[in-house]
Amino acid sequence: QYNGWVDVIRTSTGYFKVPLGNGTKFLPVQFEPDAATAATYRFRYNASAPSTSGTCVLSGLDHVSTVEYWDVNQQAGTVDGQVRIYYDLSSVVNSEANAADLRIAHYNSITACWENNTSGTAAVTTNSTVDGTEGYVQADVTAFSPFTLSSTSTNNTLPVKLMYFTATPVANYVDIQWATG
Repeated sequence: QYNGWVDVIRTSTGYFKVPLGNGTKFLPVQFEPDAATAATYRFRYNASAPSTSGTCVLSGLDHVSTVEYWDVNQQAGTVDGQVRIYYDLSSVVNSEANAADLRIAHYNSITACWENNTSGTAAVTTNSTVDGTEGYVQADVTAFSPFTLSSTSTNNTLPVKLMYFTATPVANYVDIQWATG
């Protein structure tokens, strides 16, 4: 259920929802083409860190998610559009206080950096009741795949992977070392 690639052929404008997930998690994408011209799009949700997550993050973004990303590809046609990426409680971005900092980041393979794909003020909806999700972030799309959630500040606790943690007793104190990725 919801696991794998979904191809959609469009010849009209207007949002369409793509049911995505990983078999146990449902995080759909909505897409709206900018023109009523034939185009084919391919979508997939990935419940893992993108292979590019350790690369640079351009100015305007503080950090990107390291637990999930979405592939949104244009297979045929030349129509750009707008994408809405839905998140849930496991995305750890559901706090309304920090919703204004949420963005959609796009990985630019030419610069090898994550860039802010949200122009102007992000369109963020929180506490959505749509399909059990908590909300979505919306952005214009002129370059495709991959996309992930990102934040413009440290106020948004996007998921972080603990790489290692050690605690060693030394005399009257404990030396604690850890790394996140």
